Amino acid sequence: MGYLVNEDGEIDFPRLGTINVIGYSQQKLRDSLQVWLLPYLKEPIANVRIMNFRVTYMTAQAANTITITNNKTNILQFLGMVGGIDLLNKKDNVAVIRQVNDVRQVYKINFTDASVFNSPAYYLMPNDIVYVYPNSRIFIDNNLQLLSYVTTITSAVSILLLYLNGLGG
Repeated sequence: MGYLVNEDGEIDFPRLGTINVIGYSQQKLRDSLQVWLLPYLKEPIANVRIMNFRVTYMTAQAANTITITNNKTNILQFLGMVGGIDLLNKKDNVAVIRQVNDVRQVYKINFTDASVFNSPAYYLMPNDIVYVYPNSRIFIDNNLQLLSYVTTITSAVSILLLYLNGLGG
C-alpha cells in the first residue's frame, strides 16, 4: 500500500488532507508523518520509499527520459538501460545535473577510471539529467555532407579554370 505524490508534489492523505512534500528527504518525511499522525494513531509507524522517478539522458544526437523503478539505481546500471555511451560521445566527460534545494549542482564523471565509484552522483536521484558531451569527431560526422559539397564545387571550379586557361593560351 502506498500514496502517490502528484505532479504538484502533494499527497492526498486520509485525515491529514493534502500534504505538500516538496523539499522533504525520505527520512524527514517519515519523521513528519509519524508526528502528524500521533493525534489519530497510537505509536504510528510510517515508511517512505521512492517507488519510481525519472532521469533524463541527453547527448548531442538525442534525449530520452527513463523511468527508474529501483530506488538505488546507479549510473552504470542507468547507462545499461539507455544502451551505453556510443563512439560519438565522450566517456571521460559526462555531467550529472542535479537540483538540490533550488541550487543546481553539476557533477563531472569520468567512466575511464575508477573515480566514478566515489562520485556523489553515483546513485541517481529523481529528476537527474545525465548529459554526455560529444566527441570532437561529431563535428566531422555531422558536416561530412557539407565537406563533400565543398569538394565537388572546388573540383568543378578547378576544371573550369584549367579549361579556360587552355582556351586562352
